[in-house]
Amino acid sequence: MTSTTMTEDRPGAVTSQLDPYSDAFLSEPFSHEQTLRDAGPLIWLPQYGAYAMARYDQVHHALNDTDTFSSGKGVGIETRPEGEPPNILMSDDPLHSALRRVHNKVLNPAYIRGLRATFRESAEGLIDPLVGAGPVDGIGDLAVAFPLSVFPDMVGVRKDGRENLLKAASLTFNSFGPQNRLRQAAQQEGPQAMGWLWEQTAPGATADGVGQHIHEVAADQGLHEMIARGLVAGLLIPGLDTTMHGLGLALYYLATNPDQWQLLKADPSRARAAFEEAVRLGSPVQTFARVATRDVEVAPGSTIPEGERVLLFLGSANRDPRRWDAPEAYDISRVTSGHVGFGSGGHSCSGQNIARMEAECILGVLAERASSISLAGEPVYELNNSLRGFRSLPIRIDA
Repeated sequence: MTSTTMTEDRPGAVTSQLDPYSDAFLSEPFSHEQTLRDAGPLIWLPQYGAYAMARYDQVHHALNDTDTFSSGKGVGIETRPEGEPPNILMSDDPLHSALRRVHNKVLNPAYIRGLRATFRESAEGLIDPLVGAGPVDGIGDLAVAFPLSVFPDMVGVRKDGRENLLKAASLTFNSFGPQNRLRQAAQQEGPQAMGWLWEQTAPGATADGVGQHIHEVAADQGLHEMIARGLVAGLLIPGLDTTMHGLGLALYYLATNPDQWQLLKADPSRARAAFEEAVRLGSPVQTFARVATRDVEVAPGSTIPEGERVLLFLGSANRDPRRWDAPEAYDISRVTSGHVGFGSGGHSCSGQNIARMEAECILGVLAERASSISLAGEPVYELNNSLRGFRSLPIRIDA
């Protein structure tokens, strides 16, 4: 399963029998990704008929060269089905830039700064009852509860039925993998959840929030209503699960690295740095795919032919020792600029600064209110074809 060999059929690429969508890989990707990084700059995955890149330089370059590495044919291991409406995640220029302008205009820096007071108040209300309360679930009680409240409130989604957002996100990110048991399980509840979500994207459904503002800006730019609804959905789905997993990972790393907790405790203004380092090290989004629009040499002697799909290992790139010193260490003093935990370039996450604001409020309040944070049991990972995070995280938050 772990063998890698050179192949005459794919010159310049190393063939690997590793299955990045197996339970073994998804449960503990670090050692498997090291195998891929050590094998070479370009990997061939015969099981999926796709190339793969796991080193930082190649992944970062591919994310930024959107002319050569297309998202329009899908960002999963399979080709995007014909006839699907365009969306911000799976589109190329000029359409992608037009869609991105809507998100950028609505989620401008001044607007995001204005969220701080509301987010901070919500974080205080959530954390205060948990301090000194004994074991709590860092996922259900914090990492899920906070974004599932403040983020849909911001968009303007009604309060009943918000659990459908989690099911819709599970379907979306699992669908980027093959038709395995994880994708099949998500398909059981996902379609109904997607129907509920689609109702929330209609004009007027989010009358007092960002969702309606997106419709107004999109209409001003001459975009069809269906495109605008996709932009609302494209904010809600990745804006929740990735933030939840990022917060959960930050709580885990702080609970298991008491020296780093003490650094944060001594200076709560490091909250954003603590989150950023957790996103680098844990990488809530593990993989995205692209399709080469031309023959492209990604390293001397290693060429991806035009039309071939390539799987980008974002998590592996974020732990590549060719780019990072002591990459497996959680260090909130690290300069994390350049990590690809939120993607990079034109297709980087349009809601990443909202995620940072949420994390800054939660982790900052936690540092101010708690004397220590520690594990209170064994964490349980949530397996997903594209995401990495916890299903449960028993922690103790001491007064």
